[in-house]
Amino acid sequence: MTTATAPLQRLARLEGYLSEDPGNTGLLAEVANAAIAGGALDRASELLGSVADDPAPQFAHLRGLLQLARHEFSDAALTFDALLHAQGDIAGVRFNLGYALFRLGELHRAMAVFQALVARADAPPESLAYLMRCLHHAGTPALALDAWRAASPALRTLSAVGVASLACLDSNQSDDALTLSEEALRAESPPLEALVTRATLAVGQGNTSLAGALLEQARQRAPDEGRIWSAMGAAWLLQGDVGAADQAFRRATELLPEHVGGWVSLSWCQILLKNLDGARASLEAALALDRNFSETHGGLGVIAALQGLRGEAEAAIERALRLDRASLSARYAEAVLNGQAADVSAIQALARRLLRGRSGGDGVALLERVLGGLPGRTG
Repeated sequence: MTTATAPLQRLARLEGYLSEDPGNTGLLAEVANAAIAGGALDRASELLGSVADDPAPQFAHLRGLLQLARHEFSDAALTFDALLHAQGDIAGVRFNLGYALFRLGELHRAMAVFQALVARADAPPESLAYLMRCLHHAGTPALALDAWRAASPALRTLSAVGVASLACLDSNQSDDALTLSEEALRAESPPLEALVTRATLAVGQGNTSLAGALLEQARQRAPDEGRIWSAMGAAWLLQGDVGAADQAFRRATELLPEHVGGWVSLSWCQILLKNLDGARASLEAALALDRNFSETHGGLGVIAALQGLRGEAEAAIERALRLDRASLSARYAEAVLNGQAADVSAIQALARRLLRGRSGGDGVALLERVLGGLPGRTG
Protein backbone atom coordinates (compact mmCIF):
# COMPACT_ATOMS: atom_id res chain seq x y z
CA MET A 1 0.00 0.00 0.00
CA THR A 2 1.47 3.37 -1.02
CA THR A 3 1.40 6.49 1.10
CA ALA A 4 -1.02 8.07 -1.37
CA THR A 5 -3.58 5.23 -1.31
CA ALA A 6 -3.54 4.56 2.45
CA PRO A 7 -5.97 7.41 3.40
CA LEU A 8 -8.46 6.33 0.72
CA GLN A 9 -8.30 2.72 1.83
CA ARG A 10 -8.89 3.81 5.41
CA LEU A 11 -11.83 5.91 4.22
CA ALA A 12 -13.38 2.94 2.41
CA ARG A 13 -13.03 0.78 5.52
CA LEU A 14 -14.63 3.40 7.76
CA GLU A 15 -17.44 3.97 5.25
CA GLY A 16 -18.26 0.30 5.61
CA TYR A 17 -18.51 0.65 9.37
CA LEU A 18 -20.68 3.75 9.05
CA SER A 19 -23.10 2.01 6.69
CA GLU A 20 -23.69 -0.54 9.45
CA ASP A 21 -24.08 2.13 12.17
CA PRO A 22 -25.33 5.32 10.46
CA GLY A 23 -26.44 6.95 13.71
CA ASN A 24 -22.96 6.87 15.27
CA THR A 25 -21.93 10.55 15.19
CA GLY A 26 -18.46 9.79 16.54
CA LEU A 27 -17.88 7.39 13.67
CA LEU A 28 -19.31 9.92 11.22
CA ALA A 29 -16.76 12.47 12.42
CA GLU A 30 -14.00 9.90 11.93
CA VAL A 31 -15.20 9.19 8.39
CA ALA A 32 -15.34 12.93 7.58
CA ASN A 33 -11.81 13.37 8.89
CA ALA A 34 -10.61 10.47 6.74
CA ALA A 35 -12.38 11.95 3.71
CA ILE A 36 -10.58 15.28 4.19
CA ALA A 37 -7.23 13.51 4.61
CA GLY A 38 -7.87 11.48 1.46
CA GLY A 39 -8.93 14.47 -0.62
CA ALA A 40 -12.55 13.30 -0.91
CA LEU A 41 -13.77 16.79 -0.12
CA ASP A 42 -17.25 16.47 -1.61
CA ARG A 43 -17.88 13.41 0.54
CA ALA A 44 -16.60 15.26 3.62
CA SER A 45 -18.93 18.16 2.84
CA GLU A 46 -21.85 15.78 2.46
CA LEU A 47 -21.14 14.14 5.81
CA LEU A 48 -20.71 17.43 7.66
CA GLY A 49 -23.82 18.80 6.00
CA SER A 50 -25.82 15.95 7.55
CA VAL A 51 -24.87 17.24 11.01
CA ALA A 52 -25.03 20.95 10.21
CA ASP A 53 -27.21 21.61 13.27
CA ASP A 54 -24.91 19.74 15.66
CA PRO A 55 -22.91 22.29 17.70
CA ALA A 56 -20.31 19.76 18.83
CA PRO A 57 -16.77 21.23 18.68
CA GLN A 58 -15.49 18.19 16.76
CA PHE A 59 -17.75 19.04 13.82
CA ALA A 60 -16.79 22.72 13.91
CA HIS A 61 -13.15 21.72 13.82
CA LEU A 62 -13.77 19.39 10.88
CA ARG A 63 -15.56 22.17 9.03
CA GLY A 64 -12.49 24.31 9.55
CA LEU A 65 -10.22 21.56 8.22
CA LEU A 66 -12.47 21.20 5.17
CA GLN A 67 -12.26 24.94 4.58
CA LEU A 68 -8.46 24.74 4.76
CA ALA A 69 -8.44 21.86 2.28
CA ARG A 70 -10.58 23.93 -0.10
CA HIS A 71 -8.34 26.96 0.36
CA GLU A 72 -11.21 28.90 1.91
CA PHE A 73 -8.78 30.53 4.29
CA SER A 74 -10.93 33.49 5.38
CA ASP A 75 -13.75 31.18 6.42
CA ALA A 76 -11.29 28.82 8.11
CA ALA A 77 -9.77 31.64 10.14
CA LEU A 78 -13.22 32.65 11.37
CA THR A 79 -14.07 29.03 12.21
CA PHE A 80 -10.92 28.40 14.24
CA ASP A 81 -11.08 31.78 15.96
CA ALA A 82 -14.65 31.01 17.09
CA LEU A 83 -13.52 27.58 18.28
CA LEU A 84 -10.80 29.12 20.44
CA HIS A 85 -13.36 31.32 22.13
CA ALA A 86 -15.79 28.44 22.57
CA GLN A 87 -13.36 25.69 23.63
CA GLY A 88 -10.48 27.49 25.22
CA ASP A 89 -6.88 27.75 24.04
CA ILE A 90 -6.27 24.37 22.39
CA ALA A 91 -2.87 24.20 20.68
CA GLY A 92 -4.07 22.37 17.55
CA VAL A 93 -6.90 24.83 16.98
CA ARG A 94 -4.53 27.78 17.45
CA PHE A 95 -2.09 26.24 14.98
CA ASN A 96 -4.81 25.90 12.37
CA LEU A 97 -5.81 29.51 12.92
CA GLY A 98 -2.19 30.58 12.40
CA TYR A 99 -1.93 28.50 9.23
CA ALA A 100 -5.11 30.04 7.79
CA LEU A 101 -3.78 33.54 8.53
CA PHE A 102 -0.42 32.66 6.97
CA ARG A 103 -2.09 31.50 3.77
CA LEU A 104 -4.15 34.70 3.72
CA GLY A 105 -0.90 36.67 3.80
CA GLU A 106 -1.73 38.17 7.21
CA LEU A 107 1.82 37.57 8.30
CA HIS A 108 1.93 39.64 11.47
CA ARG A 109 -1.27 38.12 12.87
CA ALA A 110 -0.03 34.65 11.99
CA MET A 111 3.36 35.46 13.49
CA ALA A 112 1.76 36.35 16.82
CA VAL A 113 -0.11 33.04 16.84
CA PHE A 114 3.00 30.96 16.16
CA GLN A 115 5.20 32.95 18.55
CA ALA A 116 2.79 32.11 21.34
CA LEU A 117 2.72 28.47 20.29
CA VAL A 118 6.46 27.82 20.19
CA ALA A 119 6.70 28.82 23.84
CA ARG A 120 4.27 26.05 24.82
CA ALA A 121 5.11 22.49 25.74
CA ASP A 122 2.14 21.23 23.70
CA ALA A 123 3.02 23.13 20.52
CA PRO A 124 2.36 21.14 17.32
CA PRO A 125 5.73 20.13 15.80
CA GLU A 126 5.38 22.38 12.74
CA SER A 127 4.80 25.54 14.80
CA LEU A 128 8.43 26.65 14.51
CA ALA A 129 8.53 26.09 10.75
CA TYR A 130 5.52 28.35 10.24
CA LEU A 131 6.80 31.01 12.62
CA MET A 132 10.02 31.08 10.59
CA ARG A 133 8.06 31.23 7.33
CA CYS A 134 6.14 34.24 8.62
CA LEU A 135 9.35 36.00 9.60
CA HIS A 136 11.10 35.14 6.36
CA HIS A 137 8.19 36.12 4.12
CA ALA A 138 7.95 39.39 6.03
CA GLY A 139 11.46 40.16 4.79
CA THR A 140 13.35 39.36 7.99
CA PRO A 141 15.33 36.15 7.41
CA ALA A 142 17.72 37.07 10.23
CA LEU A 143 14.81 37.00 12.69
CA ALA A 144 13.74 33.63 11.29
CA LEU A 145 17.22 32.34 12.11
CA ASP A 146 17.01 33.83 15.60
CA ALA A 147 13.79 31.87 16.14
CA TRP A 148 15.50 28.74 14.83
CA ARG A 149 18.41 29.08 17.24
CA ALA A 150 16.14 29.77 20.23
CA ALA A 151 13.72 26.89 19.59
CA SER A 152 13.63 23.60 21.41
CA PRO A 153 15.07 20.61 19.51
CA ALA A 154 11.60 19.02 19.42
CA LEU A 155 10.38 21.78 17.10
CA ARG A 156 13.33 21.59 14.70
CA THR A 157 11.50 19.41 12.20
CA LEU A 158 12.87 18.85 8.71
CA SER A 159 10.40 21.50 7.53
CA ALA A 160 12.01 23.97 9.93
CA VAL A 161 15.45 22.87 8.73
CA GLY A 162 14.37 23.65 5.17
CA VAL A 163 13.12 27.12 6.12
CA ALA A 164 16.37 27.73 7.99
CA SER A 165 18.35 26.79 4.88
CA LEU A 166 16.52 29.40 2.81
CA ALA A 167 16.87 32.02 5.54
CA CYS A 168 20.62 31.32 5.59
CA LEU A 169 20.81 31.69 1.81
CA ASP A 170 19.04 35.03 1.98
CA SER A 171 21.33 36.13 4.81
CA ASN A 172 24.47 35.42 2.73
CA GLN A 173 25.37 32.33 4.80
CA SER A 174 25.75 29.96 1.86
CA ASP A 175 27.81 27.32 3.68
CA ASP A 176 25.13 26.90 6.35
CA ALA A 177 22.46 27.03 3.65
CA LEU A 178 24.11 24.11 1.86
CA THR A 179 24.44 22.01 5.03
CA LEU A 180 20.86 22.61 6.16
CA SER A 181 19.29 22.14 2.74
CA GLU A 182 21.03 18.80 2.25
CA GLU A 183 19.84 17.69 5.69
CA ALA A 184 16.25 18.66 4.86
CA LEU A 185 16.40 16.91 1.48
CA ARG A 186 16.63 13.60 3.31
CA ALA A 187 12.93 13.89 4.13
CA GLU A 188 10.53 11.63 2.23
CA SER A 189 8.81 14.77 0.95
CA PRO A 190 11.49 17.48 1.16
CA PRO A 191 10.33 20.97 2.13
CA LEU A 192 10.07 23.36 -0.80
CA GLU A 193 12.50 25.75 0.86
CA ALA A 194 15.23 23.10 0.85
CA LEU A 195 14.62 22.30 -2.82
CA VAL A 196 14.84 25.98 -3.77
CA THR A 197 17.91 26.59 -1.60
CA ARG A 198 19.89 23.64 -2.93
CA ALA A 199 18.85 24.38 -6.50
CA THR A 200 19.84 28.04 -6.17
CA LEU A 201 23.24 27.04 -4.84
CA ALA A 202 23.58 24.54 -7.70
CA VAL A 203 22.84 27.30 -10.22
CA GLY A 204 25.53 29.43 -8.60
CA GLN A 205 27.95 26.52 -8.92
CA GLY A 206 27.00 26.00 -12.57
CA ASN A 207 25.48 22.57 -11.80
CA THR A 208 22.37 23.13 -13.89
CA SER A 209 21.56 19.42 -14.10
CA LEU A 210 21.07 19.15 -10.33
CA ALA A 211 19.29 22.50 -10.21
CA GLY A 212 16.88 21.46 -12.95
CA ALA A 213 15.98 18.17 -11.26
CA LEU A 214 15.33 19.83 -7.90
CA LEU A 215 13.36 22.69 -9.40
CA GLU A 216 11.17 20.41 -11.47
CA GLN A 217 10.32 18.51 -8.31
CA ALA A 218 9.48 21.81 -6.61
CA ARG A 219 7.45 23.07 -9.58
CA GLN A 220 5.33 19.93 -9.64
CA ARG A 221 4.35 20.59 -6.03
CA ALA A 222 4.03 24.38 -6.20
CA PRO A 223 3.42 25.53 -9.79
CA ASP A 224 2.51 29.07 -8.69
CA GLU A 225 5.60 29.75 -6.59
CA GLY A 226 7.50 32.68 -8.09
CA ARG A 227 10.82 31.88 -6.50
CA ILE A 228 10.88 28.48 -8.17
CA TRP A 229 10.30 30.06 -11.59
CA SER A 230 13.11 32.58 -10.99
CA ALA A 231 15.55 29.82 -10.12
CA MET A 232 14.43 27.81 -13.17
CA GLY A 233 15.04 30.86 -15.34
CA ALA A 234 18.56 31.18 -13.95
CA ALA A 235 19.27 27.51 -14.62
CA TRP A 236 18.02 27.71 -18.21
CA LEU A 237 19.96 30.92 -18.84
CA LEU A 238 23.16 29.25 -17.70
CA GLN A 239 22.36 26.31 -20.00
CA GLY A 240 22.03 28.74 -22.90
CA ASP A 241 18.28 28.26 -23.40
CA VAL A 242 17.43 31.95 -23.43
CA GLY A 243 13.89 31.42 -24.72
CA ALA A 244 12.99 29.10 -21.85
CA ALA A 245 14.69 31.44 -19.37
CA ASP A 246 12.69 34.37 -20.75
CA GLN A 247 9.41 32.51 -20.25
CA ALA A 248 10.39 31.45 -16.73
CA PHE A 249 11.31 34.97 -15.66
CA ARG A 250 8.10 36.30 -17.21
CA ARG A 251 6.15 33.84 -15.07
CA ALA A 252 8.19 34.84 -12.02
CA THR A 253 7.39 38.53 -12.51
CA GLU A 254 3.69 37.70 -12.91
CA LEU A 255 3.68 35.83 -9.61
CA LEU A 256 5.99 38.23 -7.75
CA PRO A 257 5.72 41.60 -9.47
CA GLU A 258 7.18 43.36 -6.42
CA HIS A 259 10.57 41.63 -6.68
CA VAL A 260 13.24 43.75 -8.38
CA GLY A 261 15.57 40.85 -9.21
CA GLY A 262 12.95 39.09 -11.32
CA TRP A 263 12.56 42.13 -13.56
CA VAL A 264 16.34 42.59 -13.88
CA SER A 265 16.79 38.93 -14.79
CA LEU A 266 13.98 39.13 -17.35
CA SER A 267 15.61 42.20 -18.89
CA TRP A 268 18.83 40.26 -19.56
CA CYS A 269 16.90 37.56 -21.38
CA GLN A 270 15.21 40.26 -23.45
CA ILE A 271 18.57 41.88 -24.25
CA LEU A 272 19.87 38.49 -25.40
CA LEU A 273 16.77 38.08 -27.58
CA LYS A 274 17.34 41.59 -28.99
CA ASN A 275 14.06 42.82 -27.51
CA LEU A 276 15.52 46.07 -26.25
CA ASP A 277 12.17 47.82 -25.85
CA GLY A 278 10.94 44.95 -23.67
CA ALA A 279 14.17 45.00 -21.68
CA ARG A 280 13.83 48.72 -21.06
CA ALA A 281 10.24 48.23 -19.87
CA SER A 282 11.36 45.49 -17.48
CA LEU A 283 14.10 47.67 -16.03
CA GLU A 284 11.70 50.59 -15.67
CA ALA A 285 9.45 48.27 -13.65
CA ALA A 286 12.45 47.36 -11.48
CA LEU A 287 13.36 51.02 -11.08
CA ALA A 288 9.84 51.87 -9.89
CA LEU A 289 10.27 49.34 -7.09
CA ASP A 290 13.80 50.26 -6.02
CA ARG A 291 15.90 53.10 -7.41
CA ASN A 292 19.01 51.99 -5.53
CA PHE A 293 19.85 48.66 -7.19
CA SER A 294 22.96 49.25 -9.27
CA GLU A 295 22.30 46.48 -11.80
CA THR A 296 19.03 48.14 -12.84
CA HIS A 297 20.84 51.35 -13.77
CA GLY A 298 23.67 49.37 -15.34
CA GLY A 299 21.20 47.42 -17.45
CA LEU A 300 19.62 50.65 -18.68
CA GLY A 301 23.13 51.77 -19.55
CA VAL A 302 23.65 48.60 -21.61
CA ILE A 303 20.42 49.16 -23.53
CA ALA A 304 21.23 52.80 -24.20
CA ALA A 305 24.74 51.85 -25.34
CA LEU A 306 23.40 49.18 -27.71
CA GLN A 307 20.99 51.77 -29.12
CA GLY A 308 23.81 54.28 -29.63
CA LEU A 309 22.47 56.71 -27.02
CA ARG A 310 25.84 57.68 -25.57
CA GLY A 311 24.73 60.48 -23.26
CA GLU A 312 21.93 58.39 -21.75
CA ALA A 313 24.27 55.41 -21.39
CA GLU A 314 26.94 57.44 -19.64
CA ALA A 315 24.42 58.89 -17.18
CA ALA A 316 23.09 55.41 -16.35
CA ILE A 317 26.61 54.03 -15.93
CA GLU A 318 27.49 56.87 -13.58
CA ARG A 319 24.41 56.17 -11.43
CA ALA A 320 25.16 52.44 -11.31
CA LEU A 321 28.79 52.92 -10.31
CA ARG A 322 27.84 55.46 -7.68
CA LEU A 323 25.70 52.75 -6.08
CA ASP A 324 28.22 49.93 -6.61
CA ARG A 325 31.71 50.43 -8.03
CA ALA A 326 31.79 46.74 -9.00
CA SER A 327 28.55 46.80 -11.03
CA LEU A 328 29.10 44.27 -13.81
CA SER A 329 26.34 45.57 -16.04
CA ALA A 330 27.77 49.10 -15.81
CA ARG A 331 31.22 47.82 -16.77
CA TYR A 332 29.69 45.96 -19.69
CA ALA A 333 27.86 49.10 -20.81
CA GLU A 334 31.22 50.89 -20.79
CA ALA A 335 32.67 48.11 -22.96
CA VAL A 336 29.81 48.51 -25.45
CA LEU A 337 30.37 52.27 -25.60
CA ASN A 338 34.08 51.69 -26.23
CA GLY A 339 33.35 49.23 -29.01
CA GLN A 340 34.83 46.31 -27.06
CA ALA A 341 31.66 44.25 -26.76
CA ALA A 342 28.43 44.36 -28.67
CA ASP A 343 27.61 40.81 -29.72
CA VAL A 344 25.27 38.29 -28.16
CA SER A 345 28.02 35.94 -27.00
CA ALA A 346 29.60 38.72 -24.96
CA ILE A 347 26.25 39.63 -23.44
CA GLN A 348 25.61 35.97 -22.60
CA ALA A 349 28.99 35.74 -20.89
CA LEU A 350 28.08 38.75 -18.78
CA ALA A 351 24.70 37.28 -17.88
CA ARG A 352 26.45 34.13 -16.70
CA ARG A 353 28.86 36.16 -14.60
CA LEU A 354 25.94 38.08 -13.12
CA LEU A 355 24.26 34.84 -12.11
CA ARG A 356 27.35 33.07 -10.85
CA GLY A 357 28.58 35.96 -8.76
CA ARG A 358 31.69 38.00 -8.60
CA SER A 359 34.36 35.87 -7.03
CA GLY A 360 35.35 32.86 -5.02
CA GLY A 361 33.47 30.27 -3.02
CA ASP A 362 30.38 28.82 -4.55
CA GLY A 363 29.74 31.93 -6.61
CA VAL A 364 26.31 32.85 -5.27
CA ALA A 365 27.04 36.37 -4.00
CA LEU A 366 25.28 38.26 -6.78
CA LEU A 367 22.90 35.40 -7.48
CA GLU A 368 21.53 35.89 -3.97
CA ARG A 369 20.95 39.56 -4.73
CA VAL A 370 19.13 38.80 -7.97
CA LEU A 371 17.16 35.73 -6.92
CA GLY A 372 17.26 35.88 -3.14
CA GLY A 373 14.86 37.38 -0.68
CA LEU A 374 11.73 36.53 -2.63
CA PRO A 375 8.61 36.62 -0.46
CA GLY A 376 7.25 33.50 -2.10
CA ARG A 377 4.53 31.22 -0.72
CA THR A 378 6.82 28.33 -0.06
CA GLY A 379 5.31 26.19 2.64
